[in-house]
Amino acid sequence: MPVRGRAVAGIAAGWSLRTAAPKWACVWRNHPEAQCRLRTIVMPAPWNGWSDPAWQALLHQRLHEVGLEPDGPDPRLLAQAEREILARLAPPWTKLMTGQHR
Repeated sequence: MPVRGRAVAGIAAGWSLRTAAPKWACVWRNHPEAQCRLRTIVMPAPWNGWSDPAWQALLHQRLHEVGLEPDGPDPRLLAQAEREILARLAPPWTKLMTGQHR
């Protein structure tokens, strides 16, 4: 379903924003040409709310990748967002990789 609210502010007319489970959001991320053709940005469901700075950085990056934003997001926030997605894709492995398994 299209998302309403603050997260949509940067999306051009005729485009929609859809949320998906982290796995499907990663699958769609690898197909920007399909998203452009469908005029739809597929994002992982927000983990800390729509206004979370890391999630907003990820949205900003996706908009930049399809040409709807001229500049990319803050690299630190984008890296944080990527870590959040990884943590949701493989929680047990992420804990082992970061040393949080004890």
